[in-house]
Amino acid sequence: MAGWSGRSIGALWGWRICAACIRWFGRWPAYLLVTPILAYYFVFARAGRAASREYLERCLGATGPLRRTWRSFRQFHAYALALVDRYLLLFRGARAFRLIEEGRGAIDELLARGQGVILVTSHLGNADVAGAVLAGERVGIRAVRHDAERPEIQALFERVGAGRMPQVIDVNAPGRVTVRILGALREGCVVGMMGDRVVDGHWIERPFLGRPAAFPAGPFLVAAAARAPLVVSFCLKEGAARYRVLTLPPRTLAFEPGRPRDEQVASWVGEFVDELEALARRYPYQWFNFYPFWDRSSLPERLSVDRVRSLPR
Repeated sequence: MAGWSGRSIGALWGWRICAACIRWFGRWPAYLLVTPILAYYFVFARAGRAASREYLERCLGATGPLRRTWRSFRQFHAYALALVDRYLLLFRGARAFRLIEEGRGAIDELLARGQGVILVTSHLGNADVAGAVLAGERVGIRAVRHDAERPEIQALFERVGAGRMPQVIDVNAPGRVTVRILGALREGCVVGMMGDRVVDGHWIERPFLGRPAAFPAGPFLVAAAARAPLVVSFCLKEGAARYRVLTLPPRTLAFEPGRPRDEQVASWVGEFVDELEALARRYPYQWFNFYPFWDRSSLPERLSVDRVRSLPR
């Protein structure tokens, strides 16, 4: 995707200061600390500001220059707080937050039976908190994503996390991704996949906030091919230490004979996008995709899923 590298921004010393502040002084001093740092990056993040303006105008409507800048700053600030919360999660686990949970019972039943689950999250809200809450400490979490983090930043996260960091299934490892996902499901793990960022040629175009955008078909395709339960969850910040975790009922997807598989996957993706759009309008400043989301010029060539077959569990 144009303008997106999969790496955290900022210098290592900044991340170390942030981690030390959270560890020794807690949430509020860290929130205050990141504000001037955020202001610095906001001034120089030209591409990010442009992407923010486009999204917010589609979500909230057009406005004047001053209000447009303020709205983008609010979105950047919400992202900075989400990063602080990520550190809090690594230090203290989900107990660092007050949680309002809706729909968790069904996924608890699946995990209690030792059944692996595909968890579809997004860049709306805080997916790290959602995964930690739903998986708990009973099962492992596998995050399917680009493993492009700088080694020094990754090492810092791992030291801080003390075992709470999810294991990454790198989508850049050809020929191994599906095998590792299947292995994690057999082990009863939660396999987290993003439903709003394209990582390969399996993508579907769906309307989002008034204009067609590309969404990954991978999570739904894997769930149907592996016959694994799929759960969609959103985790939205509603206060300094409060999150609302919305979990939709688990679904077991299956391809219908005689119906084009591309059409079926498009239907599943469309249902996810409808939920995503409704929540984006309710929580507009918690959208953390800071790249040209509607620009499809740099996408890989789209691949048909009609030849995909079921995978052995």
